[in-house]
Amino acid sequence: MTISLMPDKTRVIVIGGGRAGFIKAKAFSKRGCRVFVLSREFMEEFRELEDAGNVTLIRENYDKSYIIDKHIVVIATDNEELNNSIKKNCEDLYKIYLTCSDFEKGMFITPVQGETEEINFSVHTRSGSPRTSVFIAHGIQEYLKEYDGFVKYICSLRKSLKGFPMKDEIMKLVNTKEFYEKYKAGKYREFIENILK
Repeated sequence: MTISLMPDKTRVIVIGGGRAGFIKAKAFSKRGCRVFVLSREFMEEFRELEDAGNVTLIRENYDKSYIIDKHIVVIATDNEELNNSIKKNCEDLYKIYLTCSDFEKGMFITPVQGETEEINFSVHTRSGSPRTSVFIAHGIQEYLKEYDGFVKYICSLRKSLKGFPMKDEIMKLVNTKEFYEKYKAGKYREFIENILK
């Protein structure tokens, strides 16, 4: 199941200062989440994240208190016993958690995310091949770019119809293949004007 988070309201803790932790911290930071990374040691690449403004590095050992005020926990250590302890704490505290060592032991995966000017999307493979997801995402992005103008128009129309009695009926009519063809042919304005008469 896929959900879209409001990143500026989402607090993420990554436990582990190695490569897996860096990749996850960078991904959540890039999307605008408030990211905390907990580890006694950090690989050199973490220095670039310190300047991001939304990443805090914590040089301490793991303690359950660090996850209490976080929404998402990323378990990225190479210590299986510690990973199991963190996982148990997450389950006891109803935290959403990801395990980097084995995605099937966690509650979620981070799909490849892409965007055009007007559309955000995510994709992942059911069997777990990140590079394949990246390849597919590039193809999807090129396809969706064709719809940017249409999406911008429809969203603007939806806002302009706020409070209009026939809003739902109009939105059903314009979100169809037939209306998209009228939009591409430049005949959509008169169609809308006729509906609004």
